[in-house]
Amino acid sequence: MIEHSSRTRPPRPPKARRCWRRALTLTVALVPLLAACNVWEQAGRLPAATRFNPHETAITPDNVASLRDAWSAQASDSFSEPILVDGKLYTTVDGAGGGSVRAYDAATGAVLWDTPVPGPATAGASGPVVSAGGVLWVTREGLGESTCASELSQLDPKTGRVVTSEKTGPAVVGPVVAAGTTMAFVTKAGCSETGNRQQLVVRDLTGATWGWTYSFPDGDHPGPTAPSIGNGKIYVASGNQVYAFDAAGCGAATCAPSWTTSLDLDGARVDAGGSRPVVGPDGIVYVGALIWGDETLVRALDGQTGAHLWRTDVHPGPGQGWQNLALAHGQLYVSDHRYGSPGNALEVFAAEGCDQPVCAPEWSASLDGPPVAGLTVGGDVLYVGVFGWTDSRMVGFDAHGCGSAICAQLGAVGFGDRQPIQVSVAGGRLAVVSAGTAGSSLRVLVPG
Repeated sequence: MIEHSSRTRPPRPPKARRCWRRALTLTVALVPLLAACNVWEQAGRLPAATRFNPHETAITPDNVASLRDAWSAQASDSFSEPILVDGKLYTTVDGAGGGSVRAYDAATGAVLWDTPVPGPATAGASGPVVSAGGVLWVTREGLGESTCASELSQLDPKTGRVVTSEKTGPAVVGPVVAAGTTMAFVTKAGCSETGNRQQLVVRDLTGATWGWTYSFPDGDHPGPTAPSIGNGKIYVASGNQVYAFDAAGCGAATCAPSWTTSLDLDGARVDAGGSRPVVGPDGIVYVGALIWGDETLVRALDGQTGAHLWRTDVHPGPGQGWQNLALAHGQLYVSDHRYGSPGNALEVFAAEGCDQPVCAPEWSASLDGPPVAGLTVGGDVLYVGVFGWTDSRMVGFDAHGCGSAICAQLGAVGFGDRQPIQVSVAGGRLAVVSAGTAGSSLRVLVPG
């Protein structure tokens, strides 16, 4: 249970209504169609990696303080980011007994099926589950002599039956991403099939064409992020470059970027911060970035040209993996683990910028620990996981702010010595994966 905090809430802008507009053309199908919109189908929810579910209405700023456990599950190793589709929760479960895709009843936590993830003889970690094209997709990497025998599989979401399985060669970096009939992923270097380079692989899910690839330059460090897809383009950040590709390809088996742009600032090398680019519906692309690994900032780029539009200020930080982005309600949310003063922070910027090269936040909040879970917005509530050695927690804020420059949290769910690291929200349920010395847990929270 989380305690309520007093607040003053500003007027809210209109919510996204795309699914409403579609539904109103067929009134008889209104309820089923709206339910179909309120899903979390892949890591980041959308291929654009916005981490925003605009159709979540059951958990609100007025009842988020009452969140309680509906059910939970444990794993000796790890769960992947859960996805929530059609009343079911899907996740991969890695542990001492191997890896599997598991389907839960999202309301009760009952296990509906549990299928081993196909993989090589010496298997490594499983990737997160993706719901696309009416099936579930999941990867399993190889270790040691099986490094180049990683597999990509399709599963039937109703039964867990493996429909197909194929080798990808090197292991897949990060999540597989799907947009319509397009699937994209990045493979690691190290196998002759990909010329010993990390590679972007783009597939056509209809089977009409195989797709195309692009090999990133040798020596990129950090290497490519998982791709994000939006507005007809695929974006990947690698090293100090952001790459944009036409999602439809170029009519050949190997395609070049439509543009690349450097993240460097005032002569200093600036590398991608390790998280996927975030693609806005207006075409702006947001990339977390690092200066020499110990200062952080976020750049906003024109998605069609790569031109630099604006950036946040530069802050001292501990390196990649400590900065998270989300995009919702015309706002860019940034959580940052910082050294020194003012310390860890949540800052919220106007997504379109401020007509200046460097923008200040519209509002912010202080976090009393490193933000370790990716920011997530469900309807009007913003969530962020905060680490503490004995008092880690999931913190909720009004996603629209509070009418002041500094906003207080609405409350927090305690996780003790477990770090909340993965979050998704749909259908009135907040699914949180946390990790600790005793393994990983999956908790599904509902307002009570």
